[in-house]
Amino acid sequence: MPIVSGNPKVEHSRGHSHPINAQTPAMLFGGNKDSDKKDGNGMNMGSMMDSLKKANEIGKKSKEMQEELEKTRLEGFSANKKVKIVMTGQQIPVSCEIDESFLSEGSEAVQKAVMEAMVDSQNQSLKLMGSKMSELYQGLGLPANLMGK
Repeated sequence: MPIVSGNPKVEHSRGHSHPINAQTPAMLFGGNKDSDKKDGNGMNMGSMMDSLKKANEIGKKSKEMQEELEKTRLEGFSANKKVKIVMTGQQIPVSCEIDESFLSEGSEAVQKAVMEAMVDSQNQSLKLMGSKMSELYQGLGLPANLMGK
């Protein structure tokens, strides 16, 4: 690492001075490439600007994706198809439909069927969201498994 050194001096109130043996690293951030344009702090400005542009693009595309997921409707069904739960792509429940003939089977059966339908619609929503995130990351040149898949 390059070192900046000089002959700074400390002035004392009695009128005499002595040199300070100070060494300061010249590069606080970034690599050691002479071809990179760096500001006074040693930061690679091109790399920093690219990172800011990518972050801005991720934010914009993420917002678009969230709006799309909000409009998407996914239907989940119980094993016996007597209960249907509709959920958005953001996992927000929208509606619940229960076949009237099924109500006569008792509350436990209905509760179980509602849970099955909720789990089905939520799993569909999670799968869709994961797929959309992978598409977003790949479109930006980032690893598709960035979310830990």
